[in-house]
Amino acid sequence: MSGLELTISFLITVGITVNFVTLIFLFQRKNYDVNGSLLRAIFLVLLSFLIVSYGVFHKVGWLNFLAILFNGMIYLLGPFIYLYFKSLTKKTKRFPFREWKHFVVFTLYTVIVTVPLILNLFLKNNTFPYVHWLVGNTAFFELIEVGINLLYAILSLKYFYDMKDGLKDLFSLLEFKNILWIESLIYGLVICALTQLTITIVQNQFGVIEILDLIQISIYVSFICYLGFYGLQQQRIRFEMNVGSFSSASNTKRKYLDTVQIQDLQYKIDKLFLEGKPFLDENLTLSKLASMVETTDKKLSYYLNAHLETNFYDFVNGFRISFFLDRIREEQHAHFSILGLAYESGFKSKSSFNRIFKKQTGLSPTDYIKENIKY
Repeated sequence: MSGLELTISFLITVGITVNFVTLIFLFQRKNYDVNGSLLRAIFLVLLSFLIVSYGVFHKVGWLNFLAILFNGMIYLLGPFIYLYFKSLTKKTKRFPFREWKHFVVFTLYTVIVTVPLILNLFLKNNTFPYVHWLVGNTAFFELIEVGINLLYAILSLKYFYDMKDGLKDLFSLLEFKNILWIESLIYGLVICALTQLTITIVQNQFGVIEILDLIQISIYVSFICYLGFYGLQQQRIRFEMNVGSFSSASNTKRKYLDTVQIQDLQYKIDKLFLEGKPFLDENLTLSKLASMVETTDKKLSYYLNAHLETNFYDFVNGFRISFFLDRIREEQHAHFSILGLAYESGFKSKSSFNRIFKKQTGLSPTDYIKENIKY
């Protein structure tokens, strides 16, 4: 076995090990709702891909049989990732029946290719002769696979950015680590699909090129290792409602409050923020604040969007910045660190504080203090 082949074998083994360990941790978690189940399903599909790769590469008999069973599962990766994102904004423990349409291609592949191929092997005859032609045209199926994964990557990106915009109406601080984890998962799918597309086209023209196989396996294994290492560190993302229904546009079309109700809500919010300072709670959400002022999420969102022409994210963080500036101007806080006062003001991280501060003042915290604060 050449050095290149040893490297490919090593990478596949690493990928299988990381994937298997990740699955053990995921199955130890007792979140068996749709969200958790789909995340496990994603790793199971990736594991099946690696097992297929290992069986084909090493020509192991029993693994080749498993490869026949698992080969069609790669058609599930794109749909599972897309449905995983959709499940983040739903509170449900049952998989919606209408979503089964996303598994049509996998079902057709199983019926047309997997089952007939297995029957041919067991019966030791040529009951389904067309299967041999299908198996011999792997490029055709790889192109279908790439097309499906790219399609679902596009759908996932659209859904993700719609969801990301809606978050500002629900949360006072966006969890950017969790958001980046979601975004990386989508772009990882895009990179894997485009790599496979390029390699399929090149090898279809010039034959098998081992270095290209190494590149493809390296990208897939890197993707799996990233998901396994960073994915398990992320907090479980659960949104309290469908964020898509809380965009600024949708909340200004319907009038949820009349003039008297707006005045009453404004009085409650002003009093609460002056006396109770709820913005100091780094985990403050729209739902929490609505409960504090005895209203509903939709009415509070409408008040912020239509009456104040802002969103929950900017509204609450405006109070945090003002609180920070009040503290930094007080001489007794001169010895406090900027980050310490930022945390005291309700911010969760240095990066989010710096980003929001510069957006609202036009300067970084350090530059602002140099120009405007004199003790």
